[in-house]
Amino acid sequence: MDWLGIFNLLVLTITLFVLCIYAWDTNKMQKAASKQLELGIKPLISIEPQNQATYYTVMVSNIGNGTALNIEFDPMILSEDSGVSYKIPFIQSLRAGDSKEVSVTAFMNDEQADNSWMAHLKSPYANRVILLNIKYENIVFEESKQVFEFGIGERKIKMLP
Repeated sequence: MDWLGIFNLLVLTITLFVLCIYAWDTNKMQKAASKQLELGIKPLISIEPQNQATYYTVMVSNIGNGTALNIEFDPMILSEDSGVSYKIPFIQSLRAGDSKEVSVTAFMNDEQADNSWMAHLKSPYANRVILLNIKYENIVFEESKQVFEFGIGERKIKMLP
């Protein structure tokens, strides 16, 4: 029998096994590092209503770890039959921890309406909750979306999961 050949095969098999374990662990570490990097650059938008008597202003804040770029707010349509919608202006960027106060503007049939917030509402719409969709990007231009419930009469805003 060729003991040297058998020993060589055994050493090569063990080396291959150790190399496979090393490659698998390295792959797990690379995925964990990638996830950590993603969390480190991920923005998260928060919206809080501000106390204004006739105008509806909100404080848009970035409570995440990374800069939020190209923050777009979809128009909030009160109802299809009312012709009333509300818009929040585009924000170019918000660094982590930064905030910006913006006005919510009322539109009646796509024309800017009087700025008194509640003047355009008939009683069936006064306490309605409408959805606010937000799109933004992180610093590597990966898009994120968030949805908020936007309370009209009570001026409450709640982030949805």
